[in-house]
Amino acid sequence: MGFSFCALDLRGDKCPPLRTIAFYCLLCVIFCDIVSCNYLNQYAVHIRGGRSVADAVARKHGFINGGQIGELEDYYLFHHHGIKKRSANPSHEHHSLLSKEPEVRWVEQQVSQKRVKRDFRVRTLTDRLWRDQWYLNGGGHRGDTGHYDMSVKGAWDMGYTGRNIVVTILDDGIERNHNDLIDNYDPYASTDINSHDSDPMPRYDPTNENRHGTRCAGEVAAKANNTKCIIGAAFNARIGGVRMLDGDVSDAVEAASLSFNKSHIDIYSASWGPDDDGRVVDGPGRLARQAFLDGIEKGRGNKGNIFVWASGNGGSAFDSCNCDGYTNSIYTLSISSTSEHGRKPWYLEECASTLATTYSSGAYNEKQIVSTDLHNQCTTSHTGTSASAPLAAGLVALVLEANPQLTWRDVQYITMLSANPEPMVDGNWITNGMGRKVSLRYGYGLMNATAMVERAIKWVNVPPKHICSTVSSVHNFKLMGTPFSNEVHTNGCYDTDNEINHLEHVQAQVTLSYYRRGNLIIHLTSPSGTRSTLLPKRPSDMSHGGFNQWAFLSVQFWGEDPRGTWKLEIEDEHPSTSWPRPPAGEKGTLTSWSLILHGTKTDPLQPHRSTTPHHWTRPFSRTHYTRPWTTPIRSITTLTVNCHKECVDGCSGPLPENCHACKHYRIGDDGKCVAQCPESYRLYKEKCLPCEASCENCTTHFGYKAYCEKCKDGYFMLDGEGECSLQCPEGYFQESPGHKVCKKCDRQCEMCSESSGKCTRCPSGLILKDHNCFMPVKICNKGYYSDGRGKCEHCDVGCDNCNGPNRCNFCEPIRFRFGGKCYTHCPGGHLPYIVQMDIGTGQNECRLSALPPTMTVGPAIHDVSPVTALTHTSVPAAHIHSCSMKPFTHVFHVAIKDRMRLIAAIVIQIKFGCVSLYKILSKPGFISLCVCITAHTSTKTETKGVLSSVNIITIVFVVIILNAIIIVVFAIICMKRQKPILHLPTVSFMATQHKYQPVRTDDYS
Repeated sequence: MGFSFCALDLRGDKCPPLRTIAFYCLLCVIFCDIVSCNYLNQYAVHIRGGRSVADAVARKHGFINGGQIGELEDYYLFHHHGIKKRSANPSHEHHSLLSKEPEVRWVEQQVSQKRVKRDFRVRTLTDRLWRDQWYLNGGGHRGDTGHYDMSVKGAWDMGYTGRNIVVTILDDGIERNHNDLIDNYDPYASTDINSHDSDPMPRYDPTNENRHGTRCAGEVAAKANNTKCIIGAAFNARIGGVRMLDGDVSDAVEAASLSFNKSHIDIYSASWGPDDDGRVVDGPGRLARQAFLDGIEKGRGNKGNIFVWASGNGGSAFDSCNCDGYTNSIYTLSISSTSEHGRKPWYLEECASTLATTYSSGAYNEKQIVSTDLHNQCTTSHTGTSASAPLAAGLVALVLEANPQLTWRDVQYITMLSANPEPMVDGNWITNGMGRKVSLRYGYGLMNATAMVERAIKWVNVPPKHICSTVSSVHNFKLMGTPFSNEVHTNGCYDTDNEINHLEHVQAQVTLSYYRRGNLIIHLTSPSGTRSTLLPKRPSDMSHGGFNQWAFLSVQFWGEDPRGTWKLEIEDEHPSTSWPRPPAGEKGTLTSWSLILHGTKTDPLQPHRSTTPHHWTRPFSRTHYTRPWTTPIRSITTLTVNCHKECVDGCSGPLPENCHACKHYRIGDDGKCVAQCPESYRLYKEKCLPCEASCENCTTHFGYKAYCEKCKDGYFMLDGEGECSLQCPEGYFQESPGHKVCKKCDRQCEMCSESSGKCTRCPSGLILKDHNCFMPVKICNKGYYSDGRGKCEHCDVGCDNCNGPNRCNFCEPIRFRFGGKCYTHCPGGHLPYIVQMDIGTGQNECRLSALPPTMTVGPAIHDVSPVTALTHTSVPAAHIHSCSMKPFTHVFHVAIKDRMRLIAAIVIQIKFGCVSLYKILSKPGFISLCVCITAHTSTKTETKGVLSSVNIITIVFVVIILNAIIIVVFAIICMKRQKPILHLPTVSFMATQHKYQPVRTDDYS
């Protein structure tokens, strides 16, 4: 480390005292940190007899009595100044002294324990684009000032991250294997309606058209601290996807999506709807409407699913989300958008059904939303209300974790009460009869996660909802283009079962026709004076169809007293529009309209019960709370019988099935209360649900999935799946005879042998070989080819690589390729030919001879080195011929060893003589002859180990000398014969086999 433990510096002077002290202090700190100095100079002692006895024992052994430990009687904390405050080793001496005192019943030296706060601190985040998530990081502004966001960090610090809450994205699929989604992916919240399977993976195309769902999913539940893209608003929530937009979207498709696994899924997030072109008036069909109704009545254990909906992107076409039957529904949480600077985005639609707002994209120079993207990528350009709805779904997940007992109406109340109008600068706010600001653009304001969670923790379920309807006396009224108004009076169904004193949703159900629907503007004014615009002008809507029992929704009257006079106003914004030409006189007809009020009799913000059924604590566990009694009570009867011990909050009889609420668990929805679930039942949330008919004993895995632990007689257990089957299904095999367990085939195997587990069928795209599945890149091993049906077949004899029978690409080294087959000798009229495929790889072939029968030349010297032919086992030495007219045949035997071949190569070069050498040197590639002899000599000896290193050096040296002599001799002789001198390029004879390149490279594959 470079430290000096002496007290002298480099000049020999004494170190300054302060420097020395600081140095040793630093060493102590480092040492204690390394060795974990956890033993303190404190002792906890149990002494009976009171404080005076404890003081006496302490003084006797040099301790100071620090007094009683908390409220623990006779327990004292002793300190000793003679012991280091922190030490790596315990002080056995002092422990022994104290323990020997008769008054001391117990003693223990105190140890410093490491304790970690179990909250979530934003400073620990490592996600790559976390700092770009301005909407969660205080990056929003009110105009040009302020630092606003949706306050998720406060909720995280309180310990709420969406754990155990299930969110699904209704869209074009989600990339479930994305690194930021895979850990939170929930297959039970996922399906593919378009392709009729369970996999929500999107369909990929060059334009990445189906990226929408993956981007939305990341906003909700992208994993935290994994160094990938972002962090989701509810980064511990479970996320799924329903692929339903990538195909024909019918009423049945929508209904199947909205009702998918509603008992398991908590929140559905949808960022789609009818065309936002400013002309369409459309909404859910009969099936989808029923799916909404079933969801809020039966979903989430009868507490109601939460449907979060994007309000729409038709702002540039002056569209209104009140003409979208999905956002205009009382069952959906309609979410709008605001920009980075709190301004209206160009795409925003205005409507009275919008409840709240989240951040999204805005003008071209404003920031957009960061999220996950296809192909395991990230994006910084997610936009529109499509990005707002998932953020809202993430915030609702935090709320449901804080209080899982919230109903769908509770969530709407909490969202409305917690929304903040301050960050928006152009809300065109009005103040309703409750004194709350509300806007057609932003609802009640920007969603605030911390405020929502704080309310949820102490929230008591709202009273039962009532519906009170009043029908107007207007019937077939002629609309002439002049302003029209009509008033209705209501007492809120006073003194009836549906009495309403506190409003929630208000609907004006209108049936009318008009020559140009887009000209119409409709307002509704409450008895409190709140004027809500139900329909703004829509310049692009030239339809003359009007509205048929269209229920315009407004949430702007929330909390008001409904009793009094309500006024409906209809006006024509452009009574003289040129197209279509307005008719003279009558321009339309108001067939009818009615006022539909939704609300409660008692004030939901002042709980109507004197005692609450449960004192909420946080954080909640989904399996450790009792269900509050929320069913409407029509009458109360005082009973003289005692309630069962498993009952809480009263009962209607002495039996456990008469309990209003259970102390522990309830069997099913309406069964009896029990302390623990009986056999053949499993615990799910606060209920005991029956096992499957084939299962004898089951439990719940991952907090939601039924898992069978023991199957009934006659059934097989699917290993690792917790399911039972009459036989082993495809993809499984019986582990052993007599043992009714089905083991899963290899994960890459689609079907395997029932007895051995050997793979017999591969999934599409994989190849079966030797009972294993391979990716197409690794289709078949050497000597095999794919038959195109998923199997590997043997190539012909002697073939190393082929495309099928008689289609050999490469032969074994000892054979010659000819006509797609491999031969041990070339057929008549053909000669051996070596094609250099690449460095170190040659292909032996048979080619037609172009020379007269009396003159044959072996491997073309300009194509391949003679030494390759001599030393390679695939080319017999007998095929080497002299360049003279006399064939040099059968000189060497095929079985000659490598050493002999090398020597033979040298001998042949000497024996050729002038004529032979001249013919050889007349061809291009002579220099390759010389170099290749050296290179291949080294290659063979190094590879096969035939020759020793000494022999290698000797042979190489001899070859070089002999080649030099031959060149000189040849030059002298040829000069005497007046032959032209061959000009040789300058080369190094020390070239290795890696540097050697053939003069020509042929590629015959």
